[in-house]
Amino acid sequence: MGTVMEPEWINKKDNNSILFEVSINHPCWFCDVTEKNRDGRPVHYLITTNGTASSKFMTWMMTKKFAISISMDGPSKIQDRNRPLANGNGSSKIVERNVHLLVSQHYPFTIRLTYSPKDDVVTIIKYFAKLGVKNIHLEPLFPHGRFYKVAKFGEKSQYNVYPPVKKELLTKFLQAIDTCKKYGIRIYNGHLIHFTRGIGYFCGAASAHSMLATHDGLLSGCLEVVDRNDKNAKTFALGHYVKEKHRFNLDKSKIKTMRARHADLLPKCKNCFARYVCAGGCAVKAVHVFCNFFEKDLSYCGFTRAIVPILIKKIARDSGV
Repeated sequence: MGTVMEPEWINKKDNNSILFEVSINHPCWFCDVTEKNRDGRPVHYLITTNGTASSKFMTWMMTKKFAISISMDGPSKIQDRNRPLANGNGSSKIVERNVHLLVSQHYPFTIRLTYSPKDDVVTIIKYFAKLGVKNIHLEPLFPHGRFYKVAKFGEKSQYNVYPPVKKELLTKFLQAIDTCKKYGIRIYNGHLIHFTRGIGYFCGAASAHSMLATHDGLLSGCLEVVDRNDKNAKTFALGHYVKEKHRFNLDKSKIKTMRARHADLLPKCKNCFARYVCAGGCAVKAVHVFCNFFEKDLSYCGFTRAIVPILIKKIARDSGV
């Protein structure tokens, strides 16, 4: 291992504040949270949640000014199919209740919507518009995780709810853009968020600018690698927590490896016209499919190359150019 991790490795919101991101919905968070760190900089909190917390917990997060993102995929038929509770019951009524609570308090939040070609994305967005949702983070279904044993895309996949291929992905996303515009909803996507500014790295985690401290002391370079038992933990492990010293040990050689996954360096991406939009795509998804950290994210490559020219023409047309 390398040297002990220094404070500058904390995920910073800007030079004067710190952003602390939480991806759980656990009672241990129902307590006082610090508003400033030890050197006096303000601390901001962001939580990605399944939205099944109690109303009391949701209210607490509002009082603490959490940025809130709720994973929700649409009306009850879709939501209960995609995101059942641990006991097998549907989650839609509970999540709807919490969305209504946030809307009633005029509290800003985002819906993280995962879609499949099996579902009508226009109907889904109309449903969210009726609920009062103003921000949607739209991502396609990926064949990675406990349910999907084999990474396959398209309707030829053996799964009923299948991940989209390029044409399906493109069609649904363009429909979503137009529908969100009609209903005054802001829409964004993990790849296209870089469309107007360009970027060399797909995300902060993949470039080691931000890290995930897991419950078992792993310092992870991916938000989807959440403990030491993950099959990709070795690839994305950047260090570990040293309990006796209350510090993290950081492996600088792994940082160097992470930073080599840049759009200008990836063999299959470095000459692509769209490389500064997707930057090779999601590293962990490339590892899932190819077992290679330096491969491209196959599921989004064709989509990005197809949609960039369309968006440029769309912007020019809407601007009267």
